[in-house]
Amino acid sequence: MELVLKDNIKKYRKEMGLTQEELAEALGVTTGAVSKWENGNNVPDVMTLMELADFFNISMDVLFSFDLSSKKIDDIENEVMELCQVYKFEEAIGKIQSALGRYPQNFKILNAGANVYYFKWFTTRDIDDKNKALELYNKALKFIPDDENFSQCEYFIKVRIASLYGKDDYEKAINELEKINYDGVNDYTISELCARYGDVDKALLHGSSCFIVSVSRIFNACISMTIALMIRAKAKDYAEALDIMDTSNKIIELVCVGSDTNTIYRLKMINYTLKAFIYGCMNDEENMKKYIHKAFKYASEFDDFKEKGKLFADVKFNHLDSDFGFDILGADVKNGLYDLIKQLYDYMPKNKHKFVKKVQAEYELLYK
Repeated sequence: MELVLKDNIKKYRKEMGLTQEELAEALGVTTGAVSKWENGNNVPDVMTLMELADFFNISMDVLFSFDLSSKKIDDIENEVMELCQVYKFEEAIGKIQSALGRYPQNFKILNAGANVYYFKWFTTRDIDDKNKALELYNKALKFIPDDENFSQCEYFIKVRIASLYGKDDYEKAINELEKINYDGVNDYTISELCARYGDVDKALLHGSSCFIVSVSRIFNACISMTIALMIRAKAKDYAEALDIMDTSNKIIELVCVGSDTNTIYRLKMINYTLKAFIYGCMNDEENMKKYIHKAFKYASEFDDFKEKGKLFADVKFNHLDSDFGFDILGADVKNGLYDLIKQLYDYMPKNKHKFVKKVQAEYELLYK
């Protein structure tokens, strides 16, 4: 215990940017005493330990590095969440208040307590429940462990804080959500709040962003799943991979409209290239050629469009102010597609390389 204590005194002193002399002055002890604590040659008395914990703004448990992620803490957290699931909020509050009395600076307990009041507020809309949830969430933010297992906690807590502000302070809620709208992750929530409170333009803006990103993720998920199935290369995998590509094409046709940029051409040529690979791996040369020819046709037609950079122009329900997108296939999509074929070759198992080579050779004939 003393070994842990001495290390923690030094750790928290340095985190506060203090020298041994400055810590000693703050506590009313000698510099020599602090030096002995950190060297493990002496241990502070009980009252000084309490002063140290208070000065560092941590609990005694944290100062001594007691395992507060122990089964007991986890059990409390699980118990109160189970009670919330069956709407026994008063019982859950009783348990969490008892735990907060013992562990007032433990992140898991603070977060669990905030969650209890948050879920209760959803059913009661009681202002006291809302304020208690806000109080505990804001306190929990101060005690998030410096551990990768807790890396996303700050984001989730801030989203809940914003939702608590939503009804009574719409602008503050939106402001908080926009601060943490990493890669558009909060676009749906922002759009929903804006629609609820009559900010139509902003609702459509964020809703469009959410829609386009969601469609893009589905498209990319279809590609990654298809490649994974081709790598595993069992008989049933090919049938599922073809089904995924057909589903992806249906989604593309559903969400895109014809225009002078025609996103649908660009997306379909990628799907048809993958279908050619699947048939190549199945040693079905006829269908392999059929789909690589389709892919080349779409790539050629896409290259003829004057405004290829507007990748999302023909996506339905698009209310974005701008239409910027970067095409990873490059300015010459036929050439980019050829590079994609070479990359896909590297993904495939060696026992499939001879079939994949046929796809590459067929495209080379068309490209020349």
